[in-house]
Amino acid sequence: MCAVIGINSYTRIKTGMIQLGVEEAQMAASIAGFAVDGDNSIKEAVGAVNIAVSESANSIVGVTEMASDMTVSMESIKDEAESNRDIAGQLESEVGKFKL
Repeated sequence: MCAVIGINSYTRIKTGMIQLGVEEAQMAASIAGFAVDGDNSIKEAVGAVNIAVSESANSIVGVTEMASDMTVSMESIKDEAESNRDIAGQLESEVGKFKL
């Protein structure tokens, strides 16, 4: 169960980072389009840059939150693994009592 949580957290972070890259590429293409198009003013290009920076910052916050979630999940996995190890030791001790 804990392994699934860890893998799920990793997958969400990976997906978030890919999404961040795609969004940045889209905004860069948009900005380049503004720069090439002579009808658009510099003000519009600066506005597009501001939007790109804002969206990138929001994406980075999202990835950071997912990384934090993954850290919590990994700690939970570690705790459960330690608990399982303790239980296994207890079971081994009990089984040892029945050996001839």
